[in-house]
Amino acid sequence: MEGRAWVFGDNVDTDNIFPTRFGGDPTLEDMAKHVFFDFRPEFAKNAKPGDVVVAGHNFGCGSHRETAVLGIKALGIEVIVARSFARAFYRNAINNALRPIIIGDLPFECEDGAILDVDPVSGVITNKSTGIQVRGQPISGIAVKIVEGGGATKFFKNMVVHPENEPPVDIA
Repeated sequence: MEGRAWVFGDNVDTDNIFPTRFGGDPTLEDMAKHVFFDFRPEFAKNAKPGDVVVAGHNFGCGSHRETAVLGIKALGIEVIVARSFARAFYRNAINNALRPIIIGDLPFECEDGAILDVDPVSGVITNKSTGIQVRGQPISGIAVKIVEGGGATKFFKNMVVHPENEPPVDIA
């Protein structure tokens, strides 16, 4: 998949991603309107399906509210590349069919607006603006099945409705 990069730094917390004052029980449309509302007000207005969030260390730290993930997903963003993720955000991303790719301390520089080609299966990220390519750590195992199944709720509901489907035997 190819998209424009939106670059963020380290320790972007869930309040930066989705401010709590828009919480409660927002619709997906409302969540999409308020993603990074205070932090980067232009984001929700200009992000397009296929764009890629690129971040530093500890992306999604703070609370474990799913609205942070759901708002990003509601904008049509399918992949987030970060040096590292907060554990709860990482899990929420998989549960809601958003693919996190960890690049750790690999040498990968990227500026806002760079065009990225991301292979979410292999974890290969190519900055088409510079030609720099890295191989991040994509999700694997049952996480892939959950994301490809549309998220945890849809995936496990499908397992109940269609038990003939492959069971999630690799849950560790």
